Amino acid sequence: MERFVSKYLKTKLKDGFLYLSKDGVYFNQKNLGPLADYFYFVHAGMRIGTIKGNSFTPTHHLFWCLENTENISVLQLSLEQWTAIQNNKKPVFEVTDGYYALSYGRGVVGVCSVEK
Repeated sequence: MERFVSKYLKTKLKDGFLYLSKDGVYFNQKNLGPLADYFYFVHAGMRIGTIKGNSFTPTHHLFWCLENTENISVLQLSLEQWTAIQNNKKPVFEVTDGYYALSYGRGVVGVCSVEK
């Protein structure tokens, strides 16, 4: 998980704690470990991704847990690209392989992986 953040997003997570459950990886700024003896957590913070085998797949919430977001690649969708997608047409992107914060309008709408 931390290798993924370092390698693909060129930053690190904020100070906090990671919790692994059967449905994902969660980030919390509080150490909930001692409470696990008394409670079953439905969610232990913000779900930032899932792990299948040795592969980590991020959610867009991961971006809220990063220490520095200045170096993160952002793929800003234009109105033309958004319209093409809505009409089931393939938009043109000038990007390289990697992970991007996908943005349209005022904020991040998701995380995308580009492989050419």
